[in-house]
Amino acid sequence: SAEQQKRLFSPFTQAHAAVNRIYGGTGLGLYICQQLCNLMRGELTVSSELGKGSRFTCKLPLMKSTDHAQEHIAYNQDQITTSFVFEGESETLRKGLENILSCLGLNLAINPDQTEKEKMPAIVFIEVEPANDANPVNANSIMASDTVLSNYALGSIAIALLPTGFPIGPDELNKLGYAGLLHRPLKLQRAVKLFNLLLNGSEITLDQTEIATQTLNSKSSHTLKHNVSYQNHCVLIAEDNIINQKILAKFFDSIQLPYHWAKNGIDAVDACQNKKYDIIYMDWQMPLMDGIEATKQIRAKGLNTNTPIITLSADTFIDKDACISAGVDGFTIKPFRFDEILRQLNHYLQSN
Repeated sequence: SAEQQKRLFSPFTQAHAAVNRIYGGTGLGLYICQQLCNLMRGELTVSSELGKGSRFTCKLPLMKSTDHAQEHIAYNQDQITTSFVFEGESETLRKGLENILSCLGLNLAINPDQTEKEKMPAIVFIEVEPANDANPVNANSIMASDTVLSNYALGSIAIALLPTGFPIGPDELNKLGYAGLLHRPLKLQRAVKLFNLLLNGSEITLDQTEIATQTLNSKSSHTLKHNVSYQNHCVLIAEDNIINQKILAKFFDSIQLPYHWAKNGIDAVDACQNKKYDIIYMDWQMPLMDGIEATKQIRAKGLNTNTPIITLSADTFIDKDACISAGVDGFTIKPFRFDEILRQLNHYLQSN
């Protein structure tokens, strides 16, 4: 509605309360996008018709690039006897690759048949899907290049198109038969560097600095003092965001602290009925039942008596009095600071 559109770009605000109840979220996404547009002297606007749909428009005053990629090319375009093929499902990724090749004076073969694949060696760009529950983030989730290259002419090579942050090292990629990689989103300068190596016949070494790994900051995970032995404790984490789950899991694994998950407030209350936890970390905005209602129910039902409940929230202006009235003992603001979490653990576990 027109009234909802007026507050759509306000922080920690959603168009309808049911959105958070069903899907979760903090109400920060559009606010952050608008701030980014404003910082680039642009604007983000919305046009919407109730019951039909919405259109968000981002306008930015960008200058035409003066970086002439072809000036950096170190290969002879007229002597290339290699085709370029994309193997994947993403139409957006295919178009991005096609545009980059076009800037470099190269063409992407579109849906070549088997005869065309066997005609000449190819550089085959293989899309690697982002991780999910069915596709975990490790080398096993990447298809061996031989599976694809068996359909192409002898001498063809494979390039992995990896999501940024995919945790795999150069040795693992080499074992799977890949000659190189490009991270998504695709960058023209990295493509130029890669093609100069490929098309000059140089031996390619996968640069480990190009592999983005999902590791905790060593200062956070290795130098903080552990004043408590954590193995005999267990914490409950009520958090619906998959990224936050992975970050917390990585940290708790690094200090060998057992933990259980709850995806929403209802699951958190159920978990507390079945087990006594040493600490409960409670996200404040979750689907189905939010953190404040879950905390109230845990306290009202006498579940996990004396167990400290720590609020997880990205809202630095959260109503702390309301939280304390509901039964909260402490606060952790997102993005997480592991030194603060560790201090909380040491404090509460020593007290227990």
